Amino acid sequence: MPNWCNNHVTLTHKDPAMIQRAYDALERGEFLNEFIPVPEDLKITSGFLGSGPEQEELERKTAENVLNHGYGNWYDFSVGEWGTKWDTGEQGNNDINPNDPCMLTAGFDTAWSPPVRAYEKLSELGFIVNAMYYESGMAYCGTWTTEDGDEEFNLEGMSADQVEAELPAELDNMFGISECIREYEAENEEELTAWIKDGADKKAQLIAE
Repeated sequence: MPNWCNNHVTLTHKDPAMIQRAYDALERGEFLNEFIPVPEDLKITSGFLGSGPEQEELERKTAENVLNHGYGNWYDFSVGEWGTKWDTGEQGNNDINPNDPCMLTAGFDTAWSPPVRAYEKLSELGFIVNAMYYESGMAYCGTWTTEDGDEEFNLEGMSADQVEAELPAELDNMFGISECIREYEAENEEELTAWIKDGADKKAQLIAE
């Protein structure tokens, strides 16, 4: 199973029909494929089928796909064109602004990384993208906007205080990053204190014996 990257996205577009299209695709869990569809030819096995005729046919089809599409299979296409291996899935955290039909917000998870390549292509289609993401397993987070592109932050080894001081407040607050790290720090401190106390008690017992 992959690590899951949490995403929060605001999309705007001059054409409300494009916003409705994005909303409908998000509700179906097919947001990325709606605007950057995987060619049917690429929907083949992305691994190995062992030895024999099936593997030989897979290798032939893969090579043909590279010539025709630039990618051998769905996996290579998804990573190259979307920035993540799977689509967004049906998560239901999507809303068109009731006061502005040209704006929607969405929240979804993607496998391993945010779909930044898809954001580039959505921008080419007239969308204004403002996105934030957080991947706790690999300890990184960031923002992606149509105007400024990607800004990524490595969280490895950072304390809660450092996160609060160095990350944009909106990004930290969206995913509760410093709060989660502070809870982790407190739990570890309690475990360490208990371990030291237990060791001291055992030492005192040995001395007494």
